[in-house]
Amino acid sequence: MSKKSKINWKSAIGEIIFIFISITLAIAFDNWNDQRKENIEAHQLVTALLSETTSNSRLIQEQLQLTEQTMESIHALLEKMGPDSKSRKRSTIDSLIFNTLYSPVLYTEDEVLHDLIENGKIDLIDNDSIRHGSLNLKFEKERAALIEQIIVGHVRLQLMPYLSERISIVDMDSQFGDSRGKLNGSAFDIDSRIVLNDFRFENKIEDQYNSLAALKGRYQALLTSSESLIGHLNKSLLK
Repeated sequence: MSKKSKINWKSAIGEIIFIFISITLAIAFDNWNDQRKENIEAHQLVTALLSETTSNSRLIQEQLQLTEQTMESIHALLEKMGPDSKSRKRSTIDSLIFNTLYSPVLYTEDEVLHDLIENGKIDLIDNDSIRHGSLNLKFEKERAALIEQIIVGHVRLQLMPYLSERISIVDMDSQFGDSRGKLNGSAFDIDSRIVLNDFRFENKIEDQYNSLAALKGRYQALLTSSESLIGHLNKSLLK
């Protein structure tokens, strides 16, 4: 009859404790390493978003200025509407009509913002102000883009067809486009002041002015949102 082997409980318990501690430390290290990687990626995202938003903020300011200039041209045209159109300086009216046809469209680089929101990387950033600011920035961009589409459509479907009934597209290019002032005695000699007597033109540019005013408000809101986010991003990087 064989002898039963005696179990060394102290050694067995020691091995179990060693294995448990080893597994716990390995898991803790993996978690620490994963968190470290996420922190590095989050820092890179914040830095990239700051650069992108700062650059876009300048573009918004430029587009806001162009929108205001277009509104000023329309306002000047509205003040010149009336039966005494022939007394207006023709070159001034040409220039104002040309400026009125401008359709503001903001083109920004949004690769980082899109990556944050659409790919869920925004959850890596442990800062509520930055997360909310990024979502609000995207929302304001979309609101501005909707009004831009309205203005582009109004110019293409209302203003351009109206003017083309009175001035051919070729003539319009000659008088208001890139070739304006370079033709020296061209046969295209259409007096654009005739539109100053037409209430339909007045209504169309009033609609354009109102849409631009709405867009100006959206650009201002977008600029405010951008500057607020820039502030939160800078504060985060200083910690």
